[in-house]
Amino acid sequence: PTSVVVDWATNYAYFGTNTQPAKVVKVNLKTMAREASLTLGDGENDGIQISGEERHSHIDNERAERY
Repeated sequence: PTSVVVDWATNYAYFGTNTQPAKVVKVNLKTMAREASLTLGDGENDGIQISGEERHSHIDNERAERY
């Protein structure tokens, strides 16, 4: 992975890959199990920006809500 965001409130970590296409992998920190992954489309691999407690993604809202 090339980036990670940890959400301690929910005990999940989100790992970003440096692949084509890029992927975001959701891992449960209590069980260390991979729970989901999301393959990004063209132009969506700009990563995740963190500002304070907010997490911002360049993934469109509909896809992010399903994730």
